[in-house]
Amino acid sequence: DFRLPLVKSINASGHKFGLVYAGIGWLLFNEKDSLPDELVTHVNYLGGDQASFTLNFSKPASCVLGQYYQFLRLGRKGYTDILKNGMLNAQFLRDMLLRTQAFDIVDDGDMPLVAFKMKDPVKSG
Repeated sequence: DFRLPLVKSINASGHKFGLVYAGIGWLLFNEKDSLPDELVTHVNYLGGDQASFTLNFSKPASCVLGQYYQFLRLGRKGYTDILKNGMLNAQFLRDMLLRTQAFDIVDDGDMPLVAFKMKDPVKSG
């Protein structure tokens, strides 16, 4: 959350919530000065200097193309709808697990996932 004074960067894994293959992620900085100079590569492009910021570990571009396609295809509304649906599905699963009385939910319900554990059989009878 960039509203917090000590947060300078945020990273996320695209394959978790970006609907793409494992291997793509994002790193955002709150301002240009927070980006370390060591991560910037300068290239001569079309006769001029161009700064390039990428964390590339010699992987194929298929992940990037897949993400770009999803951005174009779904747009913000599409991603919002998919994540809302994921949240509803997770809540339904939480409710069904609780209904069995055999599980405790250990997540906060703030992401489209469910984390649970079995209740102690001695305590739950």
